[in-house]
Amino acid sequence: MKRRLILAAVLVLTAGLARDSYSQITGSITGVVRDQKGAAVTQAKVSATRTATNQTRSTSTDSEGSYRLPALTVGEYEITVAADGYSEGKRLVDLRINEDAKIEFELLAPGSSETMTVMAPGAPLTEGSSSVLGIVIENKQIMEIPLNGRNFLQLGTLVANVNSIASLTSGAEGGIENGAFSVSGQRDRSVVFLVDGVDNTNSMSNSLSAKVSIEAIQEFKMITNLGPAEFGYHAGGQVNIVTKAGSNDLHATGFEFFRDKHLNSPNHFEQIANQPASKFRNH
Repeated sequence: MKRRLILAAVLVLTAGLARDSYSQITGSITGVVRDQKGAAVTQAKVSATRTATNQTRSTSTDSEGSYRLPALTVGEYEITVAADGYSEGKRLVDLRINEDAKIEFELLAPGSSETMTVMAPGAPLTEGSSSVLGIVIENKQIMEIPLNGRNFLQLGTLVANVNSIASLTSGAEGGIENGAFSVSGQRDRSVVFLVDGVDNTNSMSNSLSAKVSIEAIQEFKMITNLGPAEFGYHAGGQVNIVTKAGSNDLHATGFEFFRDKHLNSPNHFEQIANQPASKFRNH
């Protein structure tokens, strides 16, 4: 009997961890459907179609006209609402990692149409549905902003309260521990890194353990303060990375590192000795 109770507790704990891990890499869409008089529209069908794959999730509004579509893969969605006696309503939303997007509808009388595009230009520093402080670094920024060594973690310093640290061989605080940056004045060793909901923190250096190619990253979220318990065990911020889930289109990329002495200027001591830049080639 005791073994059964222990096994049941382990299963419940595992299910809870899996649910929290999944919620870290997805988003949700919620809202209310009303008519022109402000009355709730019940049993309206709400569908979310991911434009990249044409996959659709559907639900129905409740007695108060509310609906919720949880655990959606991040990306662009077309939200469609259909109800008897009303014209179809549509919205276009760019759902981001760990976002709870609120999309409300006002259905019109038959014969009229409603189409509106809702595309946020940038992630807010605060979220209306939670106390989390942070910002999303989008795929466009990851791919188009110059990165030294293709290290996308450099983009973390674009977020308020995130500061780069000196790259010291012995670590910023001694020993071998030296993180990528400092968040909200905390130690550089106090940052948690997650990749698709899995802890990817190097316990030795407290930086990203397994490197992720920038082509594989959809986006990542920097949580600088008030992160929920599901995100980890450190007070110095969380980096929540989500990789691309694929689409119906075929893509290919290529890159090359190219560095040569003809592109470099002499260093301080070479200038004093009136010498050219040292030989350096890297392909």
